[in-house]
Amino acid sequence: MASSTSMLVLAICNSLLATFIMSVRLYVGNLSFDATAEDLREIFSQTGTVEDAVIVTRPGGGRPRGFGFVTLANEAEGAEAIRQLNGQAVSGRALKVNVAKSREESNISRDCSDAEPAVEADSAVDAESAVEAEPESKA
Repeated sequence: MASSTSMLVLAICNSLLATFIMSVRLYVGNLSFDATAEDLREIFSQTGTVEDAVIVTRPGGGRPRGFGFVTLANEAEGAEAIRQLNGQAVSGRALKVNVAKSREESNISRDCSDAEPAVEADSAVDAESAVEAEPESKA
């Protein structure tokens, strides 16, 4: 039988472990416009503990935008949800499921997308042919 000291140590360790296990927020894209937050809860509850589910709508509570977010209790459940649900057909549409970017990361990505795209050397298009020739001036 375990001593009361070892049981206390075990309880403290479990408490600390629970503190460091963080929930994970997942992006869920390519949703049917008829999907609801309850639908997301039902789908994702098969892979873990759903803490929150949200369908994103147009400003003013308008029409759904076709994506949402699900928060699961920990990273292991999030990884399992991605493994099981990414690409799975729901209402005739293949879900896109991945770890959500923070708003800050998303804004940085959006800012960078305004820059001119770089031409990669190993792309199917030769880098020289990708540069448009300047039109000759007519004299």
